[in-house]
Amino acid sequence: MSLFNVFNIAGSGMSAQSVRLNLTASNLANAESVATRPEDAYRACHPVFQSVLEEAGGAVIDLNGQPLRYNRKDSLLNPEFIACGDPDQDWARVLGTAPVS
Repeated sequence: MSLFNVFNIAGSGMSAQSVRLNLTASNLANAESVATRPEDAYRACHPVFQSVLEEAGGAVIDLNGQPLRYNRKDSLLNPEFIACGDPDQDWARVLGTAPVS
């Protein structure tokens, strides 16, 4: 891996953290905003990096190798997941998270 690639990856990670910090600051600043109608109330913002990864040809999968599903009725917490650059690779098996059959 070239030094340029290392700096590119590091810069990408710092950019993602910057987005998260800016959204956190915005959410904190507007948390107690007053609105006269429910439609006007401030709604917290959440960064979504999955679309960027998928545009680049990657995928976000659960630990069983299935596409990640959000906002299920049983829990609003995001499940554990793998963000991978090559969706054709069996990442669950490579990382040892696939169920043993």
